[in-house]
Amino acid sequence: MYLSKRLETVVATGLCSIFAAASVLAQAVPGKKLHLTNTRNMPFCEVEVAAGTPPDIRVNFNNTSGASDCPPDKFDAINPQQLAQQLSADRVVLNPRRHWMMDQFTISGIGETKDFDGVKATWMGSMALKDFMAAAGGHPYTPFETNRSPSQYVYEKGKPVFLLAPPDAKTVFVMQSYTDHVEKSLTIDKLPQLDEMLKPPAGWTFKTKVLDRELTIAPPAPDYTAHSVVDNFLNVYAGCGFDNACNYIP
Repeated sequence: MYLSKRLETVVATGLCSIFAAASVLAQAVPGKKLHLTNTRNMPFCEVEVAAGTPPDIRVNFNNTSGASDCPPDKFDAINPQQLAQQLSADRVVLNPRRHWMMDQFTISGIGETKDFDGVKATWMGSMALKDFMAAAGGHPYTPFETNRSPSQYVYEKGKPVFLLAPPDAKTVFVMQSYTDHVEKSLTIDKLPQLDEMLKPPAGWTFKTKVLDRELTIAPPAPDYTAHSVVDNFLNVYAGCGFDNACNYIP
């Protein structure tokens, strides 16, 4: 899941106000997984579909990675309200276009790939509505937790990573994806300049580091809890130092 201002607006205007029975609750295909390489700066977006019957209302995450590059013209043309009606869903949220920052990743337990009004995306998990709203209601530089399907991110030796460090000096957050949704001029080439552009709270620091060995991030079983944070441009970072998800703290 990747947070957005658009998502936060939907939550604030009452995402959970009305929910009817729906038939779009997806599920994993046994043994199906996605492994992608050369993912650094790969564009993607998500179509998030809320469906179910109370109290089991879930948000399904459909990600374009490996299925399409989320063509902006087609994605921006999607009408969430009309798409929700087509899917017999309660609500559809469009998470703006982003770019991955790891070099390769693997995710297990994925589902089918579907066409959402011209944008192909694959089901990559779901979250209970109450947990979705708790994460979506977060604020920049406020760490949050999500439970996801088994996954692993790989950052290759010799490549730069972009790190946010909180005041405790015991943990660090590694940029997972960036977006130009807030800062329109942001590109991968400008990421090293974020130390001059971001507005973190006192004690937080941002830095660029070239890895001297491979870094892997894989939230551990049984819950596969991922620790994350967003900055004030809504770039997403994955946490290291909370458990054994990272093979070391960069």
